[in-house]
Amino acid sequence: MKTIRYYILAIAAMAVTACSSEGDTVENPSAIFCEVNGNAAVSQLAFTNWQGFQMVDINANTDWEVSCEADWVTLSNRSGCPTVKENLHLKVSVEENTSGTDRSTDIILTAGGVTSRLSLTQSAQPVDNCGWPSAQEAGNTMKVGLNLYNSLDAWGTWFDWNDIDAFQTCWGNPLVTADWFRAVKSLGFNAVRIPVTWFPHMDENNHVSEAWMSRVEEVVDYALGAGLYCILNVHHDTGSDEQAWLRANWSGIDPIQEKFVTLWQQIASRLESKGERLMFE
Repeated sequence: MKTIRYYILAIAAMAVTACSSEGDTVENPSAIFCEVNGNAAVSQLAFTNWQGFQMVDINANTDWEVSCEADWVTLSNRSGCPTVKENLHLKVSVEENTSGTDRSTDIILTAGGVTSRLSLTQSAQPVDNCGWPSAQEAGNTMKVGLNLYNSLDAWGTWFDWNDIDAFQTCWGNPLVTADWFRAVKSLGFNAVRIPVTWFPHMDENNHVSEAWMSRVEEVVDYALGAGLYCILNVHHDTGSDEQAWLRANWSGIDPIQEKFVTLWQQIASRLESKGERLMFE
């Protein structure tokens, strides 16, 4: 009996600390949608036609509820209170918009008799005038693929970083050739992913060395020349190593974003003429 009584008391205590009791009032209730881990108010979210999500925070001084009538919107939670920090982060997910028309809805936040409105808009399926398939259509066409072995993504600290061949062979693999891609194609594969680690080849201004960019382009040409779809990525620039820079980091997001955008602009500018079978991950 004592054990049961202790459990009941513990559960009651958790209920008291989790949210305020029904009927509790706040003299000046307030509740707004705001940026994640920030104080700036957010009044609208815009989505592309693809399935995806965005995060917002709820800044409230009393118990709150959110509601949305659109069946294409999913909310991570529908209610919360100021004392439970985990409930303050709201994930807003949308389904892919295949309707052919733009659509919109509102999320209503209610707390202590006050309301706030978060407007959502999602664009329609884009019209591609270039004659190429969309990324989704291309993905549906890729039936079976594989990764290029550790070559362009390999890196280390025990050799001269000016030696391009040393990078590609430092993890024990030979230099990749066009024959490898032709062999892959002959075995029935129609897609290959080429992982690339970029940071050892970037200077203090985030510019990729000409030698490395030329080698990446050469390997991409091998894949496309073999008739394969080619997916090119940014690989070990992410991760737990001290040299890794592409991480989720609110305090350092501005320089990370600048570096990220600068890198992909260079990749896209160099490889923009390669055709519809090259995709960027």
